[in-house]
Amino acid sequence: MLAAAALVVLAASVPAAAEIVWLGGFETGTFSEWDAVQAKPGGAAVVEDRVKDGRYAARFQVGPGDNPLRCSCGERAELVKHTGEQPGMTSVWAWSAYFPAEFAVRPGRRVVFTQWHDYGSGHPAPVVIRVVSVNGEDRLGLGVQGGPVANPVVRDWTFGRLERERWYDFVARIRWASDATGSVELLIDGTWVIPPTSMPTLFRENGAKGVYLKQGAYRATPWSQTTVVYIDGTRRGTDLADLSNSPNG
Repeated sequence: MLAAAALVVLAASVPAAAEIVWLGGFETGTFSEWDAVQAKPGGAAVVEDRVKDGRYAARFQVGPGDNPLRCSCGERAELVKHTGEQPGMTSVWAWSAYFPAEFAVRPGRRVVFTQWHDYGSGHPAPVVIRVVSVNGEDRLGLGVQGGPVANPVVRDWTFGRLERERWYDFVARIRWASDATGSVELLIDGTWVIPPTSMPTLFRENGAKGVYLKQGAYRATPWSQTTVVYIDGTRRGTDLADLSNSPNG
């Protein structure tokens, strides 16, 4: 309710032409809204028992050795959506995430649950939202980097201590660019945790092709414990007015 109220206020001056351009909230009961599933069998599932909006949500589970891509790039259970976001575009995303008691983070490491990746390889995703283990506490965090791959502009933020067994609501507004005309903003539960911040959000070498979305659970460093997270209501709009209501109207 707080998130919706904040967005209504923020969107008061937005033109009426704003619109939802993609819904990926699993209300088909399948992953048909998405382009690919990168998970071992059972690692990603549509569920009805823990839902934020509508009838369905998605559950992601990553255990030891869950490396469906068979690469040296870590363990994961993720969905992929090719979103067509290009340099110079601004997009707004909203989704909800639930971190149960089984959500485990390796000490000193991180678990990414939402990321926008470019089409290059050999470097991190430009924008990642994650849980980071910091001095024995698990905290929500945002990492953004862009510009030249060899010497990128990098910003990392960490927020409050993660509370398990509750839903969090996220809204991100990103302007995609490989220079300082790029920007990022983030709300958590209706509160601005990152105000509009100018910085590169794409790598210069790969940015012309834009980015694609990945959601689920990804950990770069293999671990002996299991990580579980739920995602619901993912949607993309053209401005904040698009996201002032629930994904199901």
